[in-house]
Amino acid sequence: MKNNLKAKKLSGGTLSSCFHISLPLYGGIVIKLNNSQVLRDESMFLNYYEKVEWYPKLLAISSDDSFIIYKYIEGRTKNNLNKEYLLKFLVNNIVNKYQVVEKKIWGRANFPVGSWESFLHERGKEAKMFINGNPDINFEIDIDNIIEKIALSNIKSEKPYLLHGDLGIYNVIFYEDKINGIIDPMPIYGVPIYDLIFAYLSTPEEIKDLYILDIIDLLNYKKVFSCEYKIHEILFGIIVRIGRCLKHHSNDVQAYISAFYFWQDKLKK
Repeated sequence: MKNNLKAKKLSGGTLSSCFHISLPLYGGIVIKLNNSQVLRDESMFLNYYEKVEWYPKLLAISSDDSFIIYKYIEGRTKNNLNKEYLLKFLVNNIVNKYQVVEKKIWGRANFPVGSWESFLHERGKEAKMFINGNPDINFEIDIDNIIEKIALSNIKSEKPYLLHGDLGIYNVIFYEDKINGIIDPMPIYGVPIYDLIFAYLSTPEEIKDLYILDIIDLLNYKKVFSCEYKIHEILFGIIVRIGRCLKHHSNDVQAYISAFYFWQDKLKK
């Protein structure tokens, strides 16, 4: 039996370590190590959405929350799929299946705040810190005004939805050019459009394409999205993405700055 077991460290994961254990009769498991609070949040999310077929099936949690075990999803994160198709898939199969949570808390599951607006201000403040701290970036923004416009449009959102929170294309698993699963949730209590815009902006390709405005209309939690509201959500998402780029992969910054001015011009027309 021991000779049939194969272990392999999986790539990816900024803070976590994941190991794939191949089991001949089971198909394989993943042992994931990370901060205990992060793993508790991930386990909570996987349990909450256990009936959604695209997430890994959680099998076990260690007694000290130092690791979790879930069923391995075969595939890789690189793909040749059309981005528009992929975003429509995420709306129909992931975002539109988010559920309202009977709690009046917002933001990160491990650090909730009292309102969605407060969470957006936190995200904006973090992004501005990286932008203002970089002497090579000449980028004037009024993020507080953008957040105010978003908050006014979401004023009737009395209860949050439980979101994946890190729904980047890099967390989509593909097998033979078909979507096979979604991994690595970092749960957020919030508004579903947040995750769609996050996915749209998670890679710099096609971030000036207008098809995103039609895809937003596929969201089922709200009947009408004004064009102005959609663009404010995109502008906020771009600012947050620029902050992340400056922290992790600065080569993409100029593409996102260009996209910001593109969508800002659309707002003025």
